[in-house]
Amino acid sequence: MELTDELRVFARLAQTGNLSRVARELDVSVASVSKRLNHLEARLGVRLFHRSTQGLSLTDEGSAALDHARHLLDDSDALIAMFDERGSNDSGTLHVAAPTRFGERYVAPAMAEFTRRYPRVRVELHLTDRQQDLVGEGLDLAIRIGPLSDSRNVAKPLFDSWRVVVAAPAYLERRGVPTTPGSLSDHDCLVLEENDVWHFRVDGADEAVRIPARVRCRGDAVGALCRAGAGIALKSVWDVVEELRSGCLVRLLEDYPVISPANISVLLPDRRYVPPRVRRFIETLREHIGEPPPWASIRPEIGS
Repeated sequence: MELTDELRVFARLAQTGNLSRVARELDVSVASVSKRLNHLEARLGVRLFHRSTQGLSLTDEGSAALDHARHLLDDSDALIAMFDERGSNDSGTLHVAAPTRFGERYVAPAMAEFTRRYPRVRVELHLTDRQQDLVGEGLDLAIRIGPLSDSRNVAKPLFDSWRVVVAAPAYLERRGVPTTPGSLSDHDCLVLEENDVWHFRVDGADEAVRIPARVRCRGDAVGALCRAGAGIALKSVWDVVEELRSGCLVRLLEDYPVISPANISVLLPDRRYVPPRVRRFIETLREHIGEPPPWASIRPEIGS
């Protein structure tokens, strides 16, 4: 039984804590996964996991062994990739995380193209708006929008982006058009969660405007309410480019650029080796979105 196979099973079990899930990922039986784990524990002479009805959890010895196992797997994959950069032998499971809305609009369609190009690669796409621990959750890459705070990961720029203030024509006909950031206090504004302070460039300085939220909500409900004419919203340009082009939404306060980091990046775990399937997915994502991206035609916010 190959050591690398045992280590791969061990690393995935450490992430999932579930024998059945790892068996499905590797396309083997649960008994085979259990046998490889038992063989590795016998080889090392330690128990790597606590077993319970809730699943598996690492022992102290298992935690100590995990980093070494990951490095060995990276080196093994790098050796194989050295002699196969054509993509014909790409395999394994690609674990990708992305913000929900961006994932639905851009990542999922690119993923469909990727699976056609590389049929031997399995994919797990996690759409969530929370910040993920790439190593702890076993992710190969994550898409992030806005500022990056986790220095443990490797960040690579993907696309420039910015935010814009928008409203539906029906709302503007009913309530009028705000002419300055300060005049937003007289309007119905749609606020995402706790983001009720919007920053604008006014006369060369940052002006923070506290927004009176008519509606406060989560997720894309802000976009849906805005399109329905319920109020004014602050949105990433990639999320509203089609609506702006069609006239479904109108951009406001163009003379007062929004100051809010919104660039799109790829985060990779801080490790020496990046599997070919990861590099190829990033390439596919870039190709699918396009360079320049479709929202580049909407004038960027100077100073954002």
